[in-house]
Amino acid sequence: QAEIRNLTILEANIADNRYTGIKPQQVNSFEIGYRSLFEGRRLIDISYYRSSFDNFIGIVRFVKPRTSPQVDLLASAQQMNNSSQSDLFFLYANASDRVVAQGLEFTYDVTSRDDFLFIFNFTWAQISKASNDPIIPAFNTPRFKYNISFGHRRITPNVGFKISWRLRDKFMWESAF
Repeated sequence: QAEIRNLTILEANIADNRYTGIKPQQVNSFEIGYRSLFEGRRLIDISYYRSSFDNFIGIVRFVKPRTSPQVDLLASAQQMNNSSQSDLFFLYANASDRVVAQGLEFTYDVTSRDDFLFIFNFTWAQISKASNDPIIPAFNTPRFKYNISFGHRRITPNVGFKISWRLRDKFMWESAF
C-alpha cells in the first residue's frame, strides 16, 4: 500500500503543474446567537457560526526524490519514503473545493449573592474539505473544548481567586514546519 501511495505522489510530481499562482481567499459567514442575563447574576450565551471559504489558502507538500523518476522510477519511488534520500517542499496554494468551517459555543456564568462564581463553557468546532484535495487546511482546533471555573470575586477587598479546569479533545496539529 505504501508503494501505491508513493507512486500516486510521484505521478502528481510528474504531472502538469496546476500550482501556477494563488488567488485571494474569500469567505462567506453566517452567525446566529442568543445572550441573556437573568436576575442580574446568571448569564447564558449560545452562538453558532458557519463559514464557507472559496479559494481557501493552504499548503501543498511536495516530496522530491534525489533520483529523477525519468532515470529510475523504482529508486525514485523508494526514496520518497526516506527523508534522508528526498527533499520536502511546501507551496501555498488554493484549495480546489469549497472549505466549510462551523462551530457552536455555549457559556453559562453564575455569580452568587456572596460573590462566588461558577462558569461552564463548551465549544464545538469542525472543518470539512474534500478528501481528494491535497491542501493541508491547518485548522489546528480541537473538535471539543470544555472549561469549568469556580472562584470568588472578593475574599478581601483586594484578593479573589479562580480555579479553572480545561479539557481539549485530541487533534492533529498540521504545519509546514
